[in-house]
Amino acid sequence: MEISDRKTSHIEICLKNKVEHGSTWLEYVHLIHNPLPDVDFGSIDISTSFLGYEISAPIIIEGMTGGHPSVERLNKNIAEAAERSRVPVEVGSIRAALRDKSLLNTYRIVRDIAPSVPVISNIGVDTINHADGPERAKAAVELLDADALAVHLNPLQEAIQPEGEPHFRLAADSIRRVVEYVEVPVIVKEVGFGIPGEVAKIVESLGVSMIDIAGRGGTNWAVVEGIRADKHGKELQAEAAKTFSSWGIPTAASVLEVVNAVNIPVIGSGGIRNGLDVAKVIALGSSYAGLALPILKAAVKGYKEIIKLLDRLKYELKLAMFLTDSADLRGLRNAKFVITGELLQWVKQRKIRI
Repeated sequence: MEISDRKTSHIEICLKNKVEHGSTWLEYVHLIHNPLPDVDFGSIDISTSFLGYEISAPIIIEGMTGGHPSVERLNKNIAEAAERSRVPVEVGSIRAALRDKSLLNTYRIVRDIAPSVPVISNIGVDTINHADGPERAKAAVELLDADALAVHLNPLQEAIQPEGEPHFRLAADSIRRVVEYVEVPVIVKEVGFGIPGEVAKIVESLGVSMIDIAGRGGTNWAVVEGIRADKHGKELQAEAAKTFSSWGIPTAASVLEVVNAVNIPVIGSGGIRNGLDVAKVIALGSSYAGLALPILKAAVKGYKEIIKLLDRLKYELKLAMFLTDSADLRGLRNAKFVITGELLQWVKQRKIRI
């Protein structure tokens, strides 16, 4: 199957099937209620900076779309909402446009419509894990005039994907070469299975500027590829997808792992579905929160629906801050919380400092 057709298949499956699996464990994070906050709700400041831009909230629209003419409208709606709401936006994997320049506008439309917010290009580590990897990465940035490049790590997805290329040996060295070659910040991200502290330390040592943990609990790409494998008669991969549908590090656990391991900014993503989720990952130590599937579903209805979703996230974030006496995001990162359940057991066994 052509890459562009695969991208369309991914989006159709995400929109029509239950692709979220497992818990984020954010339900085990309890922010301590303060009934006597020393702040007015209207004065709470959720603005921050990202890649040198001032943005309205610590919320990033993560990448899922691009690479086929049929999804250009979705990216147009997403870009319109990002520009109007002043939040960063990331495109889906740009690999298709690297192979077929006729598909470039399905991505480029994001930069054209959102000129005043950070735009992040996106490429898989398997795509840069070649001798010409740095050149591919540079092209991914230049084609989009991007402010940053996200390199996604997706070993489980690649191993189950019918057309997958799970070639990861020496991938860390490839990332290092890309960091040294491109002229924009590089973000390393998972795609929904989380990053442990040990790997985060390695990634930081490569010179990347930010880590997006993309933990378990949101869109499960093993499930997505399992559905595709089943449709293509690939019984082995389809059954393996079911076996590994619960694989990964839950978002809350991965955030704690990574923020305790590195000194670079962390994006908490993976199953972020409301403003309270945003507040929790920031209280745990993230600098930003990211989400994709809810944005994609809203994009089908138009850019106004995305803005409506973003406005709700912002309002709920401010409400969580008001109820924890947090006047700004710095205050939220110092907010008190209690950890219970499986997350508490994880923290104890992994000896993570809170």
